[in-house]
Amino acid sequence: FEVWFKKHGLKALFVVRRTGLGYAQLTWFCGLERVPCFKFLAVAAVADFLWAAFWTYLGHRLTGVFHTFFQPKILLPITFIFLLIVGYLIYCRARKLRIEDCEKDRQS
Repeated sequence: FEVWFKKHGLKALFVVRRTGLGYAQLTWFCGLERVPCFKFLAVAAVADFLWAAFWTYLGHRLTGVFHTFFQPKILLPITFIFLLIVGYLIYCRARKLRIEDCEKDRQS
């Protein structure tokens, strides 16, 4: 792992910063592998700037779409339906777990 990290560590930091998955762990590995602080901060700053610029641009381009979709008359029914579905799924899962627990108690 050390050889791979020395070769690809900063590239991995740049890519992982885009996804958000494993960023904290990669920061630890950078510290463990003694990546110079300036290098780490420079790569992280460039990656964060590009990430922020991307979302700012996307938000600017999609402003009309958001204003159309996020009107209360559209968003409230969608939110209500979503919450009903999530509630039903939680209820079904809890019921299934209760049934499994009852069956285990009967068997023992």
